[in-house]
Amino acid sequence: MPRRHLAVILTLSCLGQSLYGQESQAPPKAQEPQKSQEAQDSQKSPESKKAEDAKKSPASKEPGVTEKSPQSKEAKDSDKTPPSQELVDTEQTSPEFAEYQTAVCASAEKFVEAFNEQDAEKISQLFTEAGESVDVEGTVFLGREAIADEYMAHFEADANQTLALDIHSIRPVAPGVLIEDGMSYIRHSETNRLLSYGRYSATHVRQEDGSWLLASVREVTNEVTAAGRLQPLSWLVGKWIDESNDMIVKTEWSLDESGSFLDGKFEVHSSDDGLIAGTQRIAWDPSNNRFRHWLFTNDGGFGEGYSYLSDDEDWVVHSQSTAADGRSMQSILKYQRTGEDAAVIEQTDRWIGADRLPDRSVRIVRAAPAPGEFDASEAVSEARPAQEAAEDLQK
Repeated sequence: MPRRHLAVILTLSCLGQSLYGQESQAPPKAQEPQKSQEAQDSQKSPESKKAEDAKKSPASKEPGVTEKSPQSKEAKDSDKTPPSQELVDTEQTSPEFAEYQTAVCASAEKFVEAFNEQDAEKISQLFTEAGESVDVEGTVFLGREAIADEYMAHFEADANQTLALDIHSIRPVAPGVLIEDGMSYIRHSETNRLLSYGRYSATHVRQEDGSWLLASVREVTNEVTAAGRLQPLSWLVGKWIDESNDMIVKTEWSLDESGSFLDGKFEVHSSDDGLIAGTQRIAWDPSNNRFRHWLFTNDGGFGEGYSYLSDDEDWVVHSQSTAADGRSMQSILKYQRTGEDAAVIEQTDRWIGADRLPDRSVRIVRAAPAPGEFDASEAVSEARPAQEAAEDLQK
């Protein structure tokens, strides 16, 4: 660690159990008994003892510094010892340290409370008037109003989140200025699945009245888990129905136990062809930074594709599949939410083999069927050949 950082770093828990870490030496070793030292000295010649006394440095007599073997003056000058254990203890137990710990813990607890209450205004009041919040991409939200607006937009986008902070250290860097470093953890409020985590750094400034406010909060890193990546599609979870003139399409989406996969089951009721069914699975593909899809039908047909969220937050799906008879199919679907319980699906670029099919648009709504009315797992065994099903889905 560079010498400019040879300050006490205070690592703590807001539950009152304080720890600290610094570049400190091991506890001072016990001195050899004086009698033993005198015995050693008596065995040395006067010339030898005089040479050794000349080589000794006054610093070697300081408490807590063990003696080193003879070396050059240049080597000794470069081997500076860190602050003594006495200094560290004094810093940690001083009233000033207690003030630092109290201020940072109080601020962190208020921040977490306001976040979990989804109170953007309360969060902004923890900052100075000219305070800033900087996200991991470097976007700066300057001033309380901008900070409140950003958190309000965050809560509107996803209300099912809770925050926890793990404070790692506090560093006084100037009179009345503290740097807090730690880790933040975002979890789903209902399932408790970890959605994202990352390092942050916060700057606290003492005010004229003695209180402390945040001057800056910066996201240093932000790692999103597989479950967190699927959050923008979590609105799909549940049962949906599309009723048109010639068919009824029912779909059910659910997250797997880990929250890392979105599983779908569908069935199509047609007045001409009866019942068809299939299954889908969606996951996040970190190698391409987008969603990946797989589709399977009862007679061996299969498909895959990818999707992403557009700038307008629409879900755009590119799909390619192969029917059991070998014919290829493809299409592009765009899901546009029109409310909490409704969406419009625009289907374009639809092909079966060499034949281009017309574009179309359908509306789906959230459904709540009675128990036993819709069981897609049983429907798969009753389904007719998948290539016929795929053709109907494309029409």
